[in-house]
Amino acid sequence: MNGLSAHELDRLLLALFDDVIMADEYVLLQDILRTRRDARHRYLELSALHNLLELVAQAPLVVTMPSPLSVRGLVNQPLPRRPAFAKPKQLSGRKSPTTQQGRRSMKRTATQLMGSMIRSRSLLATAAILIAAAIFLSMKWLSPPSAATVAACRGAVFSIVHSSHLKKLPKANTLSPGSSLELIQGTVELTFDSGVRGIFQAPETLTLIDQRHLSLKRGTAWFHVPPKAVGFEVRTPRLQIVDLGTEFGVVSKPDGMDEIHVFSGKVEATVLNAAAAPESLVAGESRTVSPQGALTQIDARPERFLTKLPTSLPYLHWSFDETDSRFATDGSHPVAGHVENKLVSPGLAPAFASVPGKFGKALSSSGKNGYMESDWPGIEGSAPRSIAYWIQLPRDQNYLHPVVGWGARKLSHSFFSYIKTTPKGAVAAMSFDSFWLEGSIPINDGQWHHLAVVYTGRSQADGDPEVSCYVDGQLDRMTRYALDSPPKDANGKIEVNTTCTGPEAVPLTLFTDIYSDRKMPSRGAISLAIDELYVFQSALTAQQITHLFHSNQYDPTLSPTPTAR
Repeated sequence: MNGLSAHELDRLLLALFDDVIMADEYVLLQDILRTRRDARHRYLELSALHNLLELVAQAPLVVTMPSPLSVRGLVNQPLPRRPAFAKPKQLSGRKSPTTQQGRRSMKRTATQLMGSMIRSRSLLATAAILIAAAIFLSMKWLSPPSAATVAACRGAVFSIVHSSHLKKLPKANTLSPGSSLELIQGTVELTFDSGVRGIFQAPETLTLIDQRHLSLKRGTAWFHVPPKAVGFEVRTPRLQIVDLGTEFGVVSKPDGMDEIHVFSGKVEATVLNAAAAPESLVAGESRTVSPQGALTQIDARPERFLTKLPTSLPYLHWSFDETDSRFATDGSHPVAGHVENKLVSPGLAPAFASVPGKFGKALSSSGKNGYMESDWPGIEGSAPRSIAYWIQLPRDQNYLHPVVGWGARKLSHSFFSYIKTTPKGAVAAMSFDSFWLEGSIPINDGQWHHLAVVYTGRSQADGDPEVSCYVDGQLDRMTRYALDSPPKDANGKIEVNTTCTGPEAVPLTLFTDIYSDRKMPSRGAISLAIDELYVFQSALTAQQITHLFHSNQYDPTLSPTPTAR
């Protein structure tokens, strides 16, 4: 670093002044200016000359400076990309005709400068003032360049970590080269200085390399790339996607079967660490990475991607008001209206019936071992989630049975709400397989009761998952249970890792046995009715649960403002 030649140092400085410096070059230049006094002197010389040339290009004969000249700045603040006394200019690359002319013809402008200096002594004084003011800033560092701004929906929870190379943090809710963003719940929108726009749905982990390169570790994202930003690149653990002027969606999955969906224009997709050649995709084409490392054609699913920032957190809702078996699914989730549901009856007799519910109609299980299955995979990993529904149980049934859930039948890999009969009566309960909670309020009285389970995505101080359960809007007192050796993460906390992909994963399903393959019917016939099922891809607050209990409506305005941890 310290052995950088004078010629190379000048090249980096000029690239800085012209706003074309690359992210890695910017970090290198910052380190050089911090450690080498001669480099700082050269920075001052060239910055003063650069500003003087632009001033002369705009007024070649006379330059009038304010009197008295005042340059202000806090001690130990980063050096500006340009000296503080220079006229501010946009960094978008759109220069005035005068400025463009000065940069295209440095030699001609220098000749004008020399001629002007001979004709006007005021320019010599101006140059001296500029250099003196630059020396005043000699101990300041470069300000970090911002590359994208972050906007979040109401209730979103996310964290931003900036590069350790930065000596001064960027403005709030902005990303600079090297910044990482982890989206825990909700949706965020990134707007790049280059004009690229992206919508990201939780759970999401991304790192901004620079304005033209983004690393997406996991999550679902949609991008719009304007013509001036052609060449924008997104990289997942398995895919490299280079935009050729387009609109596209990317899905990065835990199982490595990442996806690319092209909605307009064209992209070039390459499987990383594979022998397959890059493939060009056009509008309407979609691919996934196969286990063998090849790009395999899949159906386009534009409904999975948000193209603008929503006003609320995502949720799905089943009202069960239909009298047939094809129940509609609504809500604010991108797939709302596209979820397919089916009722499965193992015998010849119908296992379900439509009955009067708490609100409109309800779905009743007639005790014939049937179940309902959707094609929605559920909420994966340790992401926050909430389930809420109305349930009606007869008095004379014994229960140890799930009501709604999803995931794989492995330790810590599934999530479901269930009912259990205790000496006090049937109570509400929830399970992560290796860890479960059982309530204390009896609900098998033949009346409708509202149940809700909320997992925040966090752990308590003792290492247990942070879970709350509510009955009729009130917090239920829960009894904790866990395996003798439940799976734990690197920090010694009980692991929550719901599996939503792979051959063993079961999508959102109602009324299947927790002790067998969850696609098989129950070993014990039970009767119950369910109404107004909500599944939120977020952790609801107690106030929201109470409002849902009283009104059967989700109110987005009760969500807290976006939280950056």
